[in-house]
Amino acid sequence: QFIDRFALSHRFPRVLDQRFARFCKQHDCAEIVSERSHEALVVALRRLLSDEKRVAELAANSLKAAQPFSRDLVRETFVEHINKV
Repeated sequence: QFIDRFALSHRFPRVLDQRFARFCKQHDCAEIVSERSHEALVVALRRLLSDEKRVAELAANSLKAAQPFSRDLVRETFVEHINKV
């Protein structure tokens, strides 16, 4: 099944969660649930379960959005900064 590939951001009022939700919205890599209710979460989950094409889009966008955080890129950047010291 495709269910293990989708991302869901259920936004809570903490700053980190808000930043994560903004990041996901900006990169269109998660279904954003901004309302704090079980009903809103259920609606979002049903939407994801019924739309395999949308889930595939979210998965592809997630991979693209994660590229700047790749282990190799982070390691290279870290080594560059260390070598400048």
